[in-house]
Amino acid sequence: DKWTDVKKYLPRLSQKKWYQKTRHGYARGNEPVRYVENIRSYYDILVWITERDKVPRPKSPALTITTPAL
Repeated sequence: DKWTDVKKYLPRLSQKKWYQKTRHGYARGNEPVRYVENIRSYYDILVWITERDKVPRPKSPALTITTPAL
């Protein structure tokens, strides 16, 4: 039920020993594994970029305006 299990067993469906025991037979199991891994890597990059942008950045001293106290 977990991706790690699917990732482990899906490539076996390209081996005759395993695909003969399945309902639908042969499958190119390595291709979907690579596809999902690429998607997960892309997602991790997007999360990293958005988290990086959330960090408050210090204001530049040249842009800071100070007003005298009344």
